[in-house]
Amino acid sequence: GSSYTVIAKAMDTSNNWTTAYSTNTFTFDSTLPISTVTSPSNGSTISSLTTISGTASDNVGVNSVAVAVQRLSDNQYWLGASWSAGPAWLTATGTNPSWSYTGLTTANLTSGTSYQILCRATDLASNVETPGVGITFTYLAPLDAPTLTATEVTNSSIKWVWTDVANEDGYRVKTATNSVVADLSANTITYQHINLSPNTLYSVYMEAYNAGGINTSTVVSKYTL
Repeated sequence: GSSYTVIAKAMDTSNNWTTAYSTNTFTFDSTLPISTVTSPSNGSTISSLTTISGTASDNVGVNSVAVAVQRLSDNQYWLGASWSAGPAWLTATGTNPSWSYTGLTTANLTSGTSYQILCRATDLASNVETPGVGITFTYLAPLDAPTLTATEVTNSSIKWVWTDVANEDGYRVKTATNSVVADLSANTITYQHINLSPNTLYSVYMEAYNAGGINTSTVVSKYTL
């Protein structure tokens, strides 16, 4: 924006000018501010949400930032306490260079659902940013921990059995030192651990995983015969 100074002086009917005068400086700004969402990241799958955050900038100064969150399964918007028709713009905290919004948390999200976040900034001249496409993310509830047991023990094998958890993409059988023994598909509930040494202690745990994260069983130890 460009700055201008206005100077005012008065003259009476005898053409006498005032020795004192008044000035006022103002800035004319028509440049729109810019804002972006940085967290969650675009296209991400998350299992926890506490804060939406981003950045904002302007050639003169950012006055405020607002966010709009849309649930893509039904196109409802977050109003601050519930979902309803929108759009609804909610005021974020902070302006330049960073801002955050903490009014939407994990408890307000539905597992397996995608959401879109838009943001728009307003500058000190009341210019309002035209929102872009924003970012999208998918929420998956944290996985339950599988429960692991050892059965059908021989001198060369152990059968590991575990509970099937919901929404997993697969399982990994891992040693207590975190080496992968087997990578298994979703809904698998057993693994036959073969080619083992007699009278030897084997310690493993089960890791369930999906795009949102992992959860693990406790380590289970068992001797072969």
